[in-house]
Amino acid sequence: MKKAALAVSLSEPHEMLIWDEPTNYLDIDAREQLQTLIQQVRPTMVLIDHDRHFIEETCTQQMTLNKFENIPHAY
Repeated sequence: MKKAALAVSLSEPHEMLIWDEPTNYLDIDAREQLQTLIQQVRPTMVLIDHDRHFIEETCTQQMTLNKFENIPHAY
């Protein structure tokens, strides 16, 4: 089901896609197919994933968010 939903979202026109962990629960073949499809379609998207290889192969720009500890809040 998830594979089909991802493919459909890439086949329809969008200004921007926001995907959170699209590779969760996908087997290796499905990940590779999704990676190839993203490389072909080249959509504008915000992609959140822990699979570094997938990110490096599909994204042209990356942003890493790190948790900061003990930073005083100025309210």
